[in-house]
Parts: sequence; structure tokens; C-alpha cells
Amino acid sequence: MSTWEIWLLGIALAMDCFAVSLATGFSVQRVIPWPMIRQSLMFGLFQGGMFILGYGCMVQFQGYVEAFDHWIAFGLLAYLGLKMIYESFCQKKSPKKTRNKKKEILTMTTTIIMAIATSIDAMAVGISMACLTGITLMMTCHYALIIAICSLVFSMIGLSIGIYSSKKSNWHIEAIGGVILLIIGIKILIEHTT
Repeated sequence: MSTWEIWLLGIALAMDCFAVSLATGFSVQRVIPWPMIRQSLMFGLFQGGMFILGYGCMVQFQGYVEAFDHWIAFGLLAYLGLKMIYESFCQKKSPKKTRNKKKEILTMTTTIIMAIATSIDAMAVGISMACLTGITLMMTCHYALIIAICSLVFSMIGLSIGIYSSKKSNWHIEAIGGVILLIIGIKILIEHTT
């Protein structure tokens, strides 16, 4: 694959990170520097790492991984999405509880869950790369770095747009973020089951 094709692949894989970060920005509605930087770094790390892991699994594990990866991604994203929708409509909010809840989506645990869910496609692509002849481990690491950079950058862009958009409208913006997560989960499920 040419460098140009790898950058396009990295951008394509980063779209889930962008959408989830957009939903996160909708939820927090303000800049919280370190947790936001951490989320972007984790998304990049997991995208690149899962790509290498997929390559390392090689062809013999391809059928096994593909049998359940989409269910994991769907389950994680559906859980987070439904939780955000529920909290947007059903919980009474005091200013203190609202601040704490907005920080909750940027906790390390939630960040890791989102990073795993968005990086499962990268693992599947890594497995596919193992099927191509002439792809070495060094090339795979180079590709993983490009994918990680794309994911990190698009995560930061998604967070920024989500925060900016949430300031323009206060109408259950967190529910919109939850719906985005649900749509991504359903999209992954449909793509892998058809």
C-alpha cells in the first residue's frame, strides 16, 4: 500500500473516534484539558495498538475474532449511549451533580471503554493486512503510527466541535451525543453481520 492509501485508511478508521469525541464534547460542554488530551491520546494509542494486535493475531484467528468483535463494540457503545440519553432526560440535575456527571464521561474507565469500542475495526484491518503478501512488521508499525496520529487529531477536532456546538444549544445536547454513540454501535453491528 502507498503512503497516500495508508493516510486515507487512517482517516477512515479515525471517523468513529471523531464521532465519539463529538458526543463527548456535547456531554461535557466545556474544556477540561487533561482528561480531553488523555482521551485523544488513548484513542490514538488503542487504534494503533489494536491494528498491530490484529496483524499479530494473523490469519488463523481471523474467523474467531470476526465472530464476536462487532458485538463487543455494539454493546459498549450502546451502554454508553443509552446512559447518556437516560441522564439527559431522566435525572434531576443540581449544578454540582451536573458538573460531576459531565466529568464522569472523561474518567479513565469510560475513556478505555470508548477506546476499545472504536478500535475494534482497526484490529480487523490489522488482521486483513496480515493476509497481504509483502507486509512486514516494520511496515505494520509505520502504518499503525499513521493510524494513531489520524485518530488523535480527529478526536481533538471532534471534542472541540462538540464543545463549541453544545454552547450554541442547551436542548438535551447530551442525548444527541448518546444517539450518536448508538448509531455508531448499530453501524458496526450491521457492517459485520451483513
